[in-house]
Amino acid sequence: MRNRIIAILGHISFVICGLILIKLLFTGSFEFDSFKGARQYSISIDEATENFESSYAFNSMFGSSISDILNYGSMKYKYEHTPELRNSVSANALGASGIRSDLNRYSKYLDKGNTNLSYFVISDFNGKTDTFNNIGENQTKYSGFRSKLLEQCSSYIYYDSQNNEFDTNTKITQDTLVKLIANTGYGYNNGICLMVGLNKDMRVNDSYKYAMTSYQSYTKYCYFEIAIMAICAFALLVCIVFRTFLEGRVIDKETGKVSYKLSNTDTIPCEIRIIMALVCSSLICGLFYLLTESVDSLLKLYRNPDTVIGVILVAAALLLIVSLIFGYFYFGFIRRLKNRIIFKTSLLYILCQKLKDLAQKISRNKGAFGNALLRVGLVSVVNIILSFVAFAFYTNQMDFVGTVVLIILLLVDFGLGAIAYNNHRERIHIINALSKIAGGEVSTKIDETTMHFDNAKIATQVNLIGEAVSLAVDKSMKDEKMKADLITNVSHDLKTPLTSIINYVDLLKREDIDNEKAVSYIGILEEKSQRLKQLTDDLVEASKISSGNLSLSIETIELKALLVQATGEFMDRFTQRNLTVNATGPQENVYINVDPMRLYRVIENLFINIYKYALESTRVYIDIKRQDNRAYVLIKNISSSELNISPDELLERFVRGDESRTGEGSGLGLSIAKSLTEAMGGTFNIALDGDLFKVILSFEEVAVEE
Repeated sequence: MRNRIIAILGHISFVICGLILIKLLFTGSFEFDSFKGARQYSISIDEATENFESSYAFNSMFGSSISDILNYGSMKYKYEHTPELRNSVSANALGASGIRSDLNRYSKYLDKGNTNLSYFVISDFNGKTDTFNNIGENQTKYSGFRSKLLEQCSSYIYYDSQNNEFDTNTKITQDTLVKLIANTGYGYNNGICLMVGLNKDMRVNDSYKYAMTSYQSYTKYCYFEIAIMAICAFALLVCIVFRTFLEGRVIDKETGKVSYKLSNTDTIPCEIRIIMALVCSSLICGLFYLLTESVDSLLKLYRNPDTVIGVILVAAALLLIVSLIFGYFYFGFIRRLKNRIIFKTSLLYILCQKLKDLAQKISRNKGAFGNALLRVGLVSVVNIILSFVAFAFYTNQMDFVGTVVLIILLLVDFGLGAIAYNNHRERIHIINALSKIAGGEVSTKIDETTMHFDNAKIATQVNLIGEAVSLAVDKSMKDEKMKADLITNVSHDLKTPLTSIINYVDLLKREDIDNEKAVSYIGILEEKSQRLKQLTDDLVEASKISSGNLSLSIETIELKALLVQATGEFMDRFTQRNLTVNATGPQENVYINVDPMRLYRVIENLFINIYKYALESTRVYIDIKRQDNRAYVLIKNISSSELNISPDELLERFVRGDESRTGEGSGLGLSIAKSLTEAMGGTFNIALDGDLFKVILSFEEVAVEE
């Protein structure tokens, strides 16, 4: 509980820090509506104590305004005093519309009633002096205007290119201004006198007034927010430290022993967790990059009171996700570190263990040569080493004796090694033969002439076991075939008298018999004879399937059409029991390769089963699905009686859902349907969920060009 509280406090501190940081980074921005469109400027935190007109954002705005004033004057003079341009514009309606529109926009934007800027510009255009301003003065000399402008403007810039005079209280340098004039191009090469200032009263609601208001709003609580962020950062650090100490810590109440509990995800290899952390970090960095790229939209949302809460909630949710991801990876590492399993849960360690297990597996199961090296070679190597030790011991005293002893020991070692190797190789052959017999290859034989000693006796017994198993299998197959033939022959023998009985019953029905009991008896005879006929047909078909005498005519069919046909033919029976059919499936056609007559028999058996055993006044669901290049048919219904039986038992022959066996049916329907489905290359499965009975058929889907 304590660890959870610390974790929650840590997440809250991280979210608050993040929200304040985002606020400081993103909300300290505003738009400057210049002639060329909205431009974004930002306030840096280190400028928060300065006056707005001393900030970098203001100087950027002021420089942009000077550039717009210069562009306006150049365009105005060229249009009014250059006949070639004016004639060209007049001849081109689109060009005239574009240049005049630009001039109108410039004029409106720089009009005294639309901006807090005051400007006065005198330029020498090819020897002709021209002036333009927004204070309504027509003189071509300043003559007192400079002093007037200084009185009413808080920020200003003055420049006279001919006299090389420059004066300003902004951060714009003379070199910067000269570059702005040069970038304007046409019209100012022969000299310019310029003065631009920002009015102190700020009467007009323009970009400068909005920027100043935003700046003041930003700086008003800036350091208070930074203080809160610092407090939350400290709280976050404390929470991380405490949680690092407490993470996974468990104290046994009886012994007082401290242990560290692992999480379910701590078994994920370290390398995979590192990759996951890198992926998450990349996604988060990409998300924040997108946020910074769309800062304009965020600011517009932030300034809208109706959406500010939504923006805050979205940002808080993203920060919480970041905090949770960090906690997941960091504290998972801490738990592993405390349990000293960092290397044990790495892919490198797992790979080493796998290689070790593989080596052990190979040593247990590989061929005769490898096992001989491991089991026999080790002993031989030890014996050879001992022989060389003995040789080295005796060479100093009896060289001849030592040499003889060494030779004898080596011969004995090699001889014993060869015998052990051959014995082990023969055992491997015997084990492999037993494995094949156990796997069903009962005809496997061992060449007894290659065996020696006890291995020869074991090989003889294994061969006898194989022969006995083979005889038992052959006898079982013959008995099974005899049973199938018996069922087939008896069924065929029953068909002839049964056909006669059915025909004579039909003739009796056509007679005009007044005795009601006799009519009732005839009806019973007809019902029982038909039931007996169905039983014999099922027996014959089941025997054909089991004996492999079933012939199939495989062709490509449209599955939905077959199901629609079968459903339509059984609709009357379903209506008798008030069963509602709910059929669904894909709109496109579904093609499979089957025997259409056999597949229809499968569907017929399933529908007969539903008709007999479904609960009245319920729904029958028939659905076609497509997945992984296979077509699935799902048929579901509610059973009228409890299904206290497993799906495998239902698929056995002569097993019926009606355990009292009072209803119709032979108990062969589902077994025949399963056998026919599998004979056509499909699968047949039954699922039971309480009283819900579900059959799932699947076939490989075929692509057909329509």
